[in-house]
Amino acid sequence: MGDSIGKWEGDTLVVDSTGFNDKTWVDSEGHPHSDGLHVVERIRRADHDHLVDEVTVDDPKTYTKPIVTKRVFDFEKDWNIAEFVCEDSDVFRNYQKESGAEKK
Repeated sequence: MGDSIGKWEGDTLVVDSTGFNDKTWVDSEGHPHSDGLHVVERIRRADHDHLVDEVTVDDPKTYTKPIVTKRVFDFEKDWNIAEFVCEDSDVFRNYQKESGAEKK
């Protein structure tokens, strides 16, 4: 629910997102954000079986300092990786309800 631009920096995909609307939240717990939200995601393969996703959430109107998270995903042989589009749709609203973070 924002505007994202991706570019490659070596072997890392960097996705820079701004322009978020008020229909999103920072995480599945429902933490809020302002119109000043800026998210930078850095995605890379650490090795053949691991994907590293580092996310920096910067919103000086809402938080006193940037929030930085890092997740390492283990690939499984049986996985069928598919595209997921986060949009204002039934899929997104159902995810909000299931996570308990639907806006009141």
